[in-house]
Amino acid sequence: MTCSRCGAEFDVAKVRRKYEKEFDGLEYDWDFPSNDVCFECAECEARSNISEGIDVLSMKRGGFYDSDN
Repeated sequence: MTCSRCGAEFDVAKVRRKYEKEFDGLEYDWDFPSNDVCFECAECEARSNISEGIDVLSMKRGGFYDSDN
């Protein structure tokens, strides 16, 4: 399969296993139903979404979340 975002060749089954192992609780098929995203691009999007979610929760609580500390 060719990644629709970066053009890299990848094996969907291997990416699915790696993604679901890395992001326990997330499902590759749910997050990328077309199965056309390589692990590197999927990882980048997932980490961005997780970070954005943490920021939103922090703002709702009126605080600042620093993931480095």
